[in-house]
Amino acid sequence: MDREVCRSIMFINYHIPVPVIDEENEIEYSAVGFFDGMNTERIPVTYGKDDFKPLWEYSMRKMKMKQVSYSYQNTFAFSDDGWNSQSDEIFWSEDTNEQYPLTFVTFFQLKDYKTGQSGIKGMCKKFSKLAEEKLKDNESGEFPDKKQKKGESGKFPEKKQDGIVYSYYTVDKNDFVVCLKCMHYEKAVEVIKELHNIEERVIYSYAVFVVSNKVLSELSGEKYPELFEQSMDSICLKGIANSTDQTIRLDRKYRSLCDRLVEQLYGNDKKDNRLYDILGDDDFRFIARKVNLGNLLLQFAPGGLLCYTESVFRFYLFSSSLVINTDTPKIEKLGGSIDEATINSAMESAEATRCNQLQGMLEQIIDDIYTDAGTEGKEEKYSCLFAIWQLLQSLKALELAPTKKYDFWSLYDPLSMLIQILSRKMNELSRSKMLHEFIHKISMTLHGTLRTDIQFFQIRDFNVIVHYAPAKLRAFYSLWVVKVRDFYNALSAVKLENVSDSDDAGKERSYSFVFSPGMVKEVSVRQLYEAYEEKQKLMLITSPERYLYFLRWTPLILAHEVSHFVGRQPRSREARHFAWLECCVRVLVLEEERFRYDSIVDDMTGCDLALSLEKAIAETSVYNEVLECVKRNEKAVRKYEQKSEYPFHSRNSIRIIRNTFRKTGENDMEHLISGDSGGIQRFMQMDLKLEKLSVEERYRVEEEIRKVTYGRDRTLLTFWTRYENEFLQSILALLKYLTVEGHADLIMVLSLELSLECYLRSFVESTVRQQGDNGVRNWNSMLIPRVALVTEAVRSIVNKTPNFFETRFVEAWSGDPIRKMANTLPKSEDLFELAGYVLVYQDRCRKTDYQKIIRHYKPMYNRKRKKFVNTETAFLQDNVIWSLLNGYMLTCAEVYVAALEKNEALHDMQRQLKQTYEAMTGSSIYTAVQAVEDFLESFEQGKTSVAENENPGLQFAGNQV
Repeated sequence: MDREVCRSIMFINYHIPVPVIDEENEIEYSAVGFFDGMNTERIPVTYGKDDFKPLWEYSMRKMKMKQVSYSYQNTFAFSDDGWNSQSDEIFWSEDTNEQYPLTFVTFFQLKDYKTGQSGIKGMCKKFSKLAEEKLKDNESGEFPDKKQKKGESGKFPEKKQDGIVYSYYTVDKNDFVVCLKCMHYEKAVEVIKELHNIEERVIYSYAVFVVSNKVLSELSGEKYPELFEQSMDSICLKGIANSTDQTIRLDRKYRSLCDRLVEQLYGNDKKDNRLYDILGDDDFRFIARKVNLGNLLLQFAPGGLLCYTESVFRFYLFSSSLVINTDTPKIEKLGGSIDEATINSAMESAEATRCNQLQGMLEQIIDDIYTDAGTEGKEEKYSCLFAIWQLLQSLKALELAPTKKYDFWSLYDPLSMLIQILSRKMNELSRSKMLHEFIHKISMTLHGTLRTDIQFFQIRDFNVIVHYAPAKLRAFYSLWVVKVRDFYNALSAVKLENVSDSDDAGKERSYSFVFSPGMVKEVSVRQLYEAYEEKQKLMLITSPERYLYFLRWTPLILAHEVSHFVGRQPRSREARHFAWLECCVRVLVLEEERFRYDSIVDDMTGCDLALSLEKAIAETSVYNEVLECVKRNEKAVRKYEQKSEYPFHSRNSIRIIRNTFRKTGENDMEHLISGDSGGIQRFMQMDLKLEKLSVEERYRVEEEIRKVTYGRDRTLLTFWTRYENEFLQSILALLKYLTVEGHADLIMVLSLELSLECYLRSFVESTVRQQGDNGVRNWNSMLIPRVALVTEAVRSIVNKTPNFFETRFVEAWSGDPIRKMANTLPKSEDLFELAGYVLVYQDRCRKTDYQKIIRHYKPMYNRKRKKFVNTETAFLQDNVIWSLLNGYMLTCAEVYVAALEKNEALHDMQRQLKQTYEAMTGSSIYTAVQAVEDFLESFEQGKTSVAENENPGLQFAGNQV
């Protein structure tokens, strides 16, 4: 949709007194009222290609300008030229400013969401239509001839009217921005009032009145006579006098300013005006009635008394704000007074039920600490609890506000869980640094939520770069995590046959996540109180602020991260444990046999036995024998470890495997190695066909074989010990990375039914391009095996259960999808490079059995240094290890599919997540933002339908990695 528009609307407050003006940061419009100025800029956004990345780049570009004279707040407004009578560029052009010099930017927040295919679009059109109809109701007659412009089609409507309008939607707290350009101030006021009377309830609105500085610089009665024919009902100027020159009394300063202002506004015709000394946050209030509009605007033009950059203003005032008043109809015209019954009914319903429940719990915690006879850490505990108390009061304001509740729901769940956890851990309040960090992050997130565009009109010196994030996007990510969490939990609640659940059977857990964007390098998740026994898991997700603008990729990152912690059955921990165990045995055998091969070949003298030796190693059954022995010992170790309730959790699983190898080394390895050495000698003698040689030659070869193999057993036992002590932990960490990260990818791909291209591109876009790199050069060495395992598992489950998935997903993954995609991609693309690496890796894994070609295996063990220090990971290309890891991944996929096949309600949850995400992957800004709107509405509807007596804190079954 090339007509789609993205525009930045930036409001500015000068630092008073204004320092030296930076001409490079020129301000386009002067504002009459709270703000001092406004800039606006069209931002080119190709959503299908760039996501919302240009918005972040725009913010960074503004920050790099290093302005020092003002603070600013920004709103990103979106629209479509087809929804309005003229284009966005024409509306904001200098010609239009000359034609209609008065500009009004009005923000509207509605009570209800605008959902459906044309919800937001329909509302924009409605605002534009209502405003245009009112503007066409031109009681003043024709425009002056010199003001009527002609030009390209659509530049100005042919019918006489008092102005033009352009409507936008946002991802901020204020849903819509309606911009008017008029010649007549009163007409603009009428239109804005009319827009408040729409059927959809307006619960918050704010209008900013600005005039182009170019117009102000040319302002005169000759060029703009209409402006000098209009008057304002009244204005109210409040200010604080500047004390730069301390020899002059402050009241003398502002009285002198107001006298000069009266002269400029009225000339010799003194009208009704008043000057008051006031108590409070200002020194004075100046009220003037029936003020000529042209004369007032001249005070904001260069040389004017209210022009912030002029020395006159800076001498008189340290701070000021101007309020323009309009007439208010008498109460009878509005329907009469409001009766007491209506008031009482409304106030009875305005009760923060959920926050009050939490407040009761918190009061009990405070009382318990107060009555505790002990004094250790009491001050720290009070500080911690009262910080939470203040957070709760701020959250209560969100619950009570007559606005949409997405901000409230995004913060209620984690704060609820935090209070519940504290009720059980009062003694740890003064000792837990992690707890203090969680409180701080929740506080920052809550305050960031409160200080959105609904509030920045009341806060000066407020910088968007550090504190601001689009409200709906931030809430969407927070609640997206909740929805994904609920789905993963429900996935684990389905009872399946032949699926072991012994690791966590009957252990219900609840999970809550704090989503905190800010100044961090990458997405990370940390858990408050990590012990397995904790039934309430509070997680902190920190994310770079720029990720808020990557609507196509950040939901994938969050779905991936949640999968690390939530969801028990598809994780298949027991299958993972034995896959790790067998992989460790396989790596040991490959390393040991390569060590044997190298040491024997190095000692051979008169006879080249290398080929025969490699054949002998290939034919031995040492891998199966060691594996059988290790499994037997693992069973004994695990039986001994049964006191642990969680034997297959990653840390316990790793400990059991290490203990198993230690037990095997102590009891069995000498026998296994000796048997292997004997088998190698016998095979070599058979392979060399010694019976056909002369007696002398046969004796010589036998001596050579004995010579090169004699005494190796003791050395190999030492090698085993080094492997167990130095290397096994690293192998297990690597296997953990591949299976844990791979499992999270797998569940993400299956849950959202991502295409292969979307999955691969998520690495290219969210990792490389967001870091500002120009291409893929140094892929993480473990990323290729991880992606290869995931893509193979998805391909396998699709081919195995094609009727379960939607046709489009099956078509994307059937056959040999990576090869097909690689053949269609331009070789210059980063995606082609990643796909090529994965394709080559998979082909190599399927063909390579390193025990049969041991001389090609690149070991981790360095014989010269006698340590495992080499950086090769050739064992990951061995087909046995590939089969083991891929088998585990396929098991996870099969459990996932089985759960959804058995539970249609669960399948519906998955479809809703998929449909929401699919709406964000198109090429349209509008489709993506409408999906966010629909998602937030659906979430809030689901919450309001819950019974009122529900206890705070939602409980779910699940588990962590």
